[in-house]
Order: sequence, then C-alpha cells, then structure tokens
Amino acid sequence: NGVLFGGILGSLFSFLQFASSPILGGISDVYGRKPVMIICLVGILSSYIIWSKATTFSLFVWSRIIGGLSKGNVSLSMAIVTDVYVPEKRGRGMAMIGIAFSVGFVFGPMIGAAYAKWSHGQEGVWFVQPALLAVVLTIVNIIFITFAFNESLPKVMYSFFMF
Repeated sequence: NGVLFGGILGSLFSFLQFASSPILGGISDVYGRKPVMIICLVGILSSYIIWSKATTFSLFVWSRIIGGLSKGNVSLSMAIVTDVYVPEKRGRGMAMIGIAFSVGFVFGPMIGAAYAKWSHGQEGVWFVQPALLAVVLTIVNIIFITFAFNESLPKVMYSFFMF
C-alpha cells in the first residue's frame, strides 16, 4: 500500500502541475512572464519550507499540493524560449530545456539520495537538510529571475491581451 500511495502522491503533484500550467501561462500572457515566474518560484519556495517543517504526513502532502500548483515555471520556460528565439533557432532553445531536464532527471535523484543518506546520519529529522538545500537553491533562482532576467514577452503582446 505504501508504494501505491507514493505513486498517487507523485501523480497528484504531476496532475496539479498539468492543471495549473495553462492557467499560469494565460496569466503570463497578460501580466508578463517575469512576474508569473517569480510567483511560481515563491510558491515552490513555500512548498519546500512547509516540507522542511513538516511534522505530519498531511503537512508533507500539503507541501506537495502547493508545489504542484506552483510548477508552472516549467511551461513558462518554454514560453520564454518562444518569446526570445526566432523561429529558426527556437528548436535549439527547446533542446536546451530538454537537456536541462534530462540532466536533472539523471543526476538529481543521485545527488538527492546521497544528500539524504548523508543527512540521515546528522542530528534531527533526516529530510530537513535536503529540503533546506531546495529552499536555498530556490532563493538563488528567485534572486536571479528578479535581478538578471528581463521580461521576454513583447510589449505588443501586453497591449493585445489587455484589450
């Protein structure tokens, strides 16, 4: 039953990401990619903070729900590539996103497992340290998007969607 429930929990996260992405994409068409990306990252940050403080399984589930609803940054990344690259070079930009995900899918679980194993030997609850690492990396991402990322949605699009 534990494996089944773990699968359901993972599927819930993915389903919420699937359901929220078109809504967040539409909002980004009106208000811009950058503010919606920051909102998504703050939501992800909130989910990681709740995860790190979770003392009950239900609190952990809530962190996954918030995280799933906030994961519109994945589809926003593709929209940004579409905004920035000319059609002839767009495939290269999309390939870079695919490569980044592939690298993350290959090395992320290994790094996470090694870090979880290391933190398991530390004092306190073993999952707090990996969650705090996710918090730190998300804060770095928020800082980068806030100060180094320029809005990619052309101003013409704002006026089109606003009226």
